[in-house]
Amino acid sequence: MESLNNLKKNEQLYTTTLLYQAEQWADSAQAAYEVGKLEFSTLINAQMQVLRMRLKADMYRFRLYQKRAEMEEMMGGAI
Repeated sequence: MESLNNLKKNEQLYTTTLLYQAEQWADSAQAAYEVGKLEFSTLINAQMQVLRMRLKADMYRFRLYQKRAEMEEMMGGAI
């Protein structure tokens, strides 16, 4: 079972680092595609990677809130 700390660390990793890197790659791919230096499929893959990173970050955030709600229910109040 995942702890709140692990979920928070993973969510922060995805939202701050991995998503940022994916967005940089997508921006670079867009610029390269516009000048004819990159294939369309690579551009699409870069955009899909951004969406995957956002989805993964959202999933960690959801699990974090879900876990916190479970703990608050067990304790009978806000933590």
